[in-house]
Amino acid sequence: MSKTIDKFNDVIYKIRKEVLGKDADKLHTVFTEDIVILASNEGLTQVEQCMSATSEDAEMVYLARVKPLQNMYAGDIVEKSRK
Repeated sequence: MSKTIDKFNDVIYKIRKEVLGKDADKLHTVFTEDIVILASNEGLTQVEQCMSATSEDAEMVYLARVKPLQNMYAGDIVEKSRK
Protein backbone atom coordinates (compact mmCIF):
# COMPACT_ATOMS: atom_id res chain seq x y z
CA MET A 1 0.00 0.00 0.00
CA SER A 2 2.92 2.33 0.67
CA LYS A 3 3.95 2.25 -2.99
CA THR A 4 0.40 3.11 -4.00
CA ILE A 5 0.34 6.08 -1.62
CA ASP A 6 3.75 7.25 -2.89
CA LYS A 7 2.59 7.06 -6.50
CA PHE A 8 -0.64 8.87 -5.66
CA ASN A 9 1.24 11.62 -3.81
CA ASP A 10 3.62 12.01 -6.76
CA VAL A 11 0.64 12.61 -9.05
CA ILE A 12 -0.81 15.17 -6.63
CA TYR A 13 2.55 16.97 -6.34
CA LYS A 14 2.79 17.12 -10.14
CA ILE A 15 -0.76 18.43 -10.57
CA ARG A 16 -0.37 21.06 -7.85
CA LYS A 17 2.94 22.19 -9.33
CA GLU A 18 1.33 22.52 -12.75
CA VAL A 19 -1.81 24.29 -11.55
CA LEU A 20 -0.52 26.43 -8.68
CA GLY A 21 3.14 26.80 -9.59
CA LYS A 22 4.23 25.10 -6.39
CA ASP A 23 3.64 21.85 -4.60
CA ALA A 24 2.74 21.02 -1.03
CA ASP A 25 5.45 20.77 1.59
CA LYS A 26 4.13 17.49 2.93
CA LEU A 27 1.13 15.31 2.15
CA HIS A 28 -0.53 12.71 4.34
CA THR A 29 -2.73 10.31 2.39
CA VAL A 30 -5.14 7.68 3.68
CA PHE A 31 -7.07 5.32 1.40
CA THR A 32 -10.36 3.93 2.66
CA GLU A 33 -12.78 1.69 0.75
CA ASP A 34 -13.82 4.28 -1.82
CA ILE A 35 -12.46 7.55 -0.44
CA VAL A 36 -9.02 9.11 -0.43
CA ILE A 37 -8.27 11.52 2.41
CA LEU A 38 -5.46 13.92 1.58
CA ALA A 39 -4.08 16.36 4.15
CA SER A 40 -1.47 19.00 3.46
CA ASN A 41 0.47 20.97 6.04
CA GLU A 42 1.03 23.98 3.86
CA GLY A 43 -0.03 27.38 5.03
CA LEU A 44 0.13 30.74 3.39
CA THR A 45 3.41 31.96 2.00
CA GLN A 46 4.90 35.14 3.44
CA VAL A 47 3.69 37.10 0.43
CA GLU A 48 0.16 35.72 0.83
CA GLN A 49 0.22 36.59 4.54
CA CYS A 50 1.20 40.18 3.73
CA MET A 51 -1.49 40.33 1.06
CA SER A 52 -4.15 39.15 3.56
CA ALA A 53 -3.96 42.23 5.77
CA THR A 54 -7.59 43.23 5.19
CA SER A 55 -10.67 41.08 4.75
CA GLU A 56 -10.94 42.10 1.09
CA ASP A 57 -7.33 41.10 0.49
CA ALA A 58 -7.88 37.83 2.35
CA GLU A 59 -10.81 37.10 0.03
CA MET A 60 -8.55 37.73 -2.97
CA VAL A 61 -5.96 35.28 -1.61
CA TYR A 62 -8.74 32.77 -0.94
CA LEU A 63 -10.02 33.04 -4.50
CA ALA A 64 -6.52 32.74 -5.91
CA ARG A 65 -5.45 29.87 -3.68
CA VAL A 66 -8.37 27.82 -2.40
CA LYS A 67 -10.73 27.98 -5.37
CA PRO A 68 -8.19 26.50 -7.82
CA LEU A 69 -7.55 23.68 -5.36
CA GLN A 70 -11.27 22.99 -5.01
CA ASN A 71 -11.63 22.93 -8.79
CA MET A 72 -8.55 20.75 -9.14
CA TYR A 73 -9.83 18.14 -6.71
CA ALA A 74 -13.30 18.27 -8.28
CA GLY A 75 -11.95 15.96 -10.96
CA ASP A 76 -11.63 17.96 -14.14
CA ILE A 77 -7.88 18.57 -13.97
CA VAL A 78 -7.20 15.14 -12.51
CA GLU A 79 -8.99 13.50 -15.43
CA LYS A 80 -7.03 15.59 -17.95
CA SER A 81 -3.73 14.64 -16.31
CA ARG A 82 -4.41 10.94 -16.90
CA LYS A 83 -4.31 11.41 -20.68
